[in-house]
Amino acid sequence: FIYDENDQSSFLFSTMVLFALFLIAFGILCGPPPELLPGLWHIITERAVLITDSIMVGGMGAAFLNAGLVTLISLWILYACKAAISGATIAAVFLMAGFSLFGKDVWNILPILLGGFLYSRYKKLPFSQYIYTSLFGTALAPVVTEISSIVDRQWPLLPIAIGTAVGFVLPAISVFTVRVHQGYNLYNGGFAAGLVGMVLASILKSFGYV
Repeated sequence: FIYDENDQSSFLFSTMVLFALFLIAFGILCGPPPELLPGLWHIITERAVLITDSIMVGGMGAAFLNAGLVTLISLWILYACKAAISGATIAAVFLMAGFSLFGKDVWNILPILLGGFLYSRYKKLPFSQYIYTSLFGTALAPVVTEISSIVDRQWPLLPIAIGTAVGFVLPAISVFTVRVHQGYNLYNGGFAAGLVGMVLASILKSFGYV
């Protein structure tokens, strides 16, 4: 037996793809197919603040369909960026899958990821250097849905703009937060997202929104 790091990476990536497909298949088996897309739409359009149970909102089938699709989107971005498979990869993918059952969906994660991509263009560096920060930063993806519910379709681009701005500033803030805790926080991306979340919550409360 000869150890080949590339072969192991391919195996791990293929396994995660199969896991995502399993989630989708499980969702299709759990819910009547005619109810899957309407359920997924309910998940996308309903408020997603903690703790919003996607199974209660859209049904079990739609919830697992959403989780599988979010996982596939994450894996596709990792593949497109040619990111090296590591422990961070596995952590990011399974966090995306798990939190897709309460808070994240196929819509609200996209502006955050777009912001991270634009930041990489701004720094003139490959997106692979910021992909994990962006994936972990989708902890704030429910902000996009929350803003959508507040503006009530009057300003459809505002949630996208705010989500993109959040994704844009998160990589820079993540560099700062490492200096704060000196590496003693395993969830640096979550710490950075928490700081941004507190600022956003304060701004919304100042306008009378809870």
